[in-house]
Amino acid sequence: MSDLSALRKELRELRKTHVKPVSRMRKGDISMELEKLRGVRETTAPIAAVPSAPPKELKSVVESVKEAKKKEFPVAPAELPKKKAPESKASGGKPKNIVPKAVTKADLMAMLEKMSD
Repeated sequence: MSDLSALRKELRELRKTHVKPVSRMRKGDISMELEKLRGVRETTAPIAAVPSAPPKELKSVVESVKEAKKKEFPVAPAELPKKKAPESKASGGKPKNIVPKAVTKADLMAMLEKMSD
């Protein structure tokens, strides 16, 4: 039994606290955990095995992605040209925004004949 207590003691030293208690594990499970941890310790560089400083927590600079996009890519609405008031009929001539009359089949045939000449 002293062999089991020595294994438990060594496992407690090598293992983190977030794993279930050693006293509730079987001998085979304990030896398997020890072999796994020994292998990890042998392959890990000594400088990486022991953390020297706690890891830094990263905080986001902005609270939302939309705010970050607005700051990085500012977009102003495009300025539309100002519309002029329509010309009155008293000033003479036709107003510029009148839609031309519908093209008839006869008009199309006449244009086709002119193009073919």
